[in-house]
Amino acid sequence: MARRWKVLLVTSVAVFMGFLDVTIVNIAFPDIRSSFPNSSLAGLSWVLNAYNVVFAAVFMAANGKKDEALKIARANMNLMPASYNLAAIFAQNGQRDKALAMLRRHFYQYERYQSVRAKEMMEARVDAVFNSIRTDREFVALTKGADGRLPIPMKGMPATQAQPNR
Repeated sequence: MARRWKVLLVTSVAVFMGFLDVTIVNIAFPDIRSSFPNSSLAGLSWVLNAYNVVFAAVFMAANGKKDEALKIARANMNLMPASYNLAAIFAQNGQRDKALAMLRRHFYQYERYQSVRAKEMMEARVDAVFNSIRTDREFVALTKGADGRLPIPMKGMPATQAQPNR
């Protein structure tokens, strides 16, 4: 396969995964709405908007706009569904303690199901946004429940790195 087709394929998959992450919050919307029966649909839609803004801020932090990303993160600290992305912003900005606190909140306060938590711990273990804390003892302990190998091996990553530290 020609190089440009490989680039197109990888880019398409990345765009799809980004779209999936942004729209997956819509799955929780009926539960959110039933939890706040006196709130309007328009009022609750701000939860989705805030999540998407925080998601975009992760990319801002990765592309050198760290101060702007931190400003968005600080303004959305109470948004529980965005805890993982808030952790990513703090980790990319060298704020280890805040990143770990947000991951802890995401894994143990937001995530209800152990099977999902284990997958997300595995994702955190290999997610490039956590490179600054990947070898930190507290991060390793926090993600000890990771469920094992990644479903897709990542190029350039040794198989042992894709496995959880036990």
